[in-house]
Amino acid sequence: MNIQRVLKKYHDIETDLLLSYVLGKPKEFLYLNPTTRLNTAQQKKLLALIKRRQAGEPIAYILGYKYFYGLKFKVNRQVLIPRPETEWLVDRAVHLFPFVTAVTKGNKPFRILDLGTGSGCIAISIAKELQRVDYGRQIVGSDISTSALRVAKANAQTHGVNVTFVQSDLFKDVPGKFDIITANLPYVPQGMYELLYNNLKYEPKVAITDGGEVWEMYYRFFAQLPKYLKPSGLGLLEIDDGSKPDLQKMLKKLLPEWKTTFTKDLGGLWRYLEIKSPFR
Repeated sequence: MNIQRVLKKYHDIETDLLLSYVLGKPKEFLYLNPTTRLNTAQQKKLLALIKRRQAGEPIAYILGYKYFYGLKFKVNRQVLIPRPETEWLVDRAVHLFPFVTAVTKGNKPFRILDLGTGSGCIAISIAKELQRVDYGRQIVGSDISTSALRVAKANAQTHGVNVTFVQSDLFKDVPGKFDIITANLPYVPQGMYELLYNNLKYEPKVAITDGGEVWEMYYRFFAQLPKYLKPSGLGLLEIDDGSKPDLQKMLKKLLPEWKTTFTKDLGGLWRYLEIKSPFR
């Protein structure tokens, strides 16, 4: 079986990726060398990978990586697969960095926390973007999962950035206060998770849902936030579209003096929340 025949029989972009992976060649090679034949071992491996994909396993787990913010991240079933919409948290943190540093001028080191870091994609992408900025800073990534932290540490080493990783349930074991806190908490309600289970079953449940319907994880986050966010600091969260009314009530109760801004994603969903602590 040659490349041309494989592409004709299983023609879609993911087959291209799987074939490139099996051959250890870039996708361009496939189209420049269509008559190249796969040996028996390669054919067997490719068919096994195609079978896994047809069964619903995400291609990121099959390949072992996912691109996020222009960087290649190692992923496995111990971490959530990075989504394009989550890149907003990196964009916003990097964009707001000079404004926050202006307010906290002389208050070094500038500290950033990524809560529930998973693969480390948010913290590492921020660190990579800020490498060019000559300013004292410390970036911390925390996660409740030791398995996820192993993946995050490997990714930080791959990309040559200095990120400190801490095992912690929310803020429990996170030291000190921070200027910016990013968080992509497990926000899918249990009922929705059950409906989407076939699409999500390969990813770690703890990274997707807190098992409830009342946004308990958000409530805990907001209740603890004042202890960990510096004056005029910023909290940046990815949220569930349906959570906005309940989150507004929580924020009014727990953080009445804080400035909050909800933002829609490109699909028109309420996807992001920005929180600014009062200046004291």
